[in-house]
Amino acid sequence: APHEVAEVEHFILKINAEIKQRKPDLRQAIQSYLHLILIHAHRSYERQQLGSQESSGTGNMLLRKYKKLVGEHFISIRTVSDYAAMLNISSDHLSKTIRKQSGRTAHELIYEMLLMEAKALLLHTEASVAEIAYRLEFTDPSHFSKFFRKLTALTPLQYREKSLAAQRT
Repeated sequence: APHEVAEVEHFILKINAEIKQRKPDLRQAIQSYLHLILIHAHRSYERQQLGSQESSGTGNMLLRKYKKLVGEHFISIRTVSDYAAMLNISSDHLSKTIRKQSGRTAHELIYEMLLMEAKALLLHTEASVAEIAYRLEFTDPSHFSKFFRKLTALTPLQYREKSLAAQRT
């Protein structure tokens, strides 16, 4: 869509301005703009995939609809039964179809989206772990830390420190 092209073009112009003006933290600024470009490209791809009218089977279509809903609501809605209700199907049918189509459980897809958002917030904001936990609607920071550690084998702070150290090298 033309507005998507304009947004990406805007980020490219911002990168160009950063390079020309040699502002402090140039590398981090460029990385952030590139990250935003990738987010926009991914969203555009997902939107186009969901809108395509391919006759690729109802299971694949259900998977795409489910991923779209999860992408829109993963922060506030975390149960498969709530997504099944939104899709007007049973949770059992949704779970079986998602597992068959993706090789992962419906819960895993929700957790993957939540983890991606958590990682982005840890790397691209100065927010504390507690602030991120509340922003992602965890009941408390310890639940967030347990969730994060279970999926990454690192605490949120270890992940932030390790990732930022890797970026510096």
